Amino acid sequence: MANMSFFLFVALLFPLTDLWLYPRLRRATAAGTPGARVRYHLIGAASLWLVAACSVAVMLRQQQPWHDLRLDVASPLRLAAGFALAAAYIAYVMKGYRRLIGKPDRLRTMMKNHANVEALLPHTRAEAKTFAVLSISAGVCEEIVYRGFILWFTTMWLGVWAGFVVTAVIFGLAHAYLGPKHILRTAVAGVVLGIVAVGSASLLPAILLHAFTDLLSGDLGFRSLEPLEQVRHERLRETVGNGADGAALLVE
Repeated sequence: MANMSFFLFVALLFPLTDLWLYPRLRRATAAGTPGARVRYHLIGAASLWLVAACSVAVMLRQQQPWHDLRLDVASPLRLAAGFALAAAYIAYVMKGYRRLIGKPDRLRTMMKNHANVEALLPHTRAEAKTFAVLSISAGVCEEIVYRGFILWFTTMWLGVWAGFVVTAVIFGLAHAYLGPKHILRTAVAGVVLGIVAVGSASLLPAILLHAFTDLLSGDLGFRSLEPLEQVRHERLRETVGNGADGAALLVE
């Protein structure tokens, strides 16, 4: 009963938090509210750790073995293969990353094509730090929840293939607040991470890949958005410097 209740919570209720909070973040950042992104990042990280802790607690209460969450090392050889695959992917992506950061115009164009996530990405160094906290938290906690508990639960009831599909759909819907395109993209990523987790019999390589991907997204976002943020602040200072009329404009 506890397993089913927690499954329904993660699948149906947990995604609603970001569907409510993210539009508020977009309004706050558009209005220039200080610290809005920092608060959102930290609240998101805290909620992820809480849900991950609940998933572990539910499993412990049901006396399920750690292997069901893939938090043990069932096969050192398979784990090594999983880390080797993760390392190869990271090396490949980093080659493209180094080429991309050398072309600022291309980087800004890429960010324009992902305008729906701009409110989430860091614009300042302080936000970059809290986004890194959020990224690492997502890498660890979402893998425990989705590729750990949810994948175990769905495959137990539906079988391997149907369990993979349902888990990927639930993972995609958890990111519905970023828009329809992001649901599909995240669902596909969930399938890949699930294959890595099952193939290596451990969540560790999937955690590494997940955290790396999120950290890289934050870094690219920061590199493209920080200059725009600096320009915005310069314009604000110029406006304030124009006197009372400028101050009135800011208030409006």
